[in-house]
Amino acid sequence: MVDVQWSIREKHTYPVGMRVVCKDQKGLVAELSAVISSMDINISHAEIDTRLHDMQAICDFKLDVNDLNQFNQIVAAIKNLKA
Repeated sequence: MVDVQWSIREKHTYPVGMRVVCKDQKGLVAELSAVISSMDINISHAEIDTRLHDMQAICDFKLDVNDLNQFNQIVAAIKNLKA
């Protein structure tokens, strides 16, 4: 057993990786980053690759989220985008 203490007063963020695979289109990165930042989530790293043979974009993000609930909210918001 290890004795631990959690500070509920201090807010911490946790780095989380997220991959978004969608149709490659103009303004895609701007739209994704706008949705993420509108939820007060920092993008600490982003990498975007496109596949010409099927016109898809693979967007890998490293996000700083507060908790699982916030992560689930951003996943739902991105799923609602029309891409």
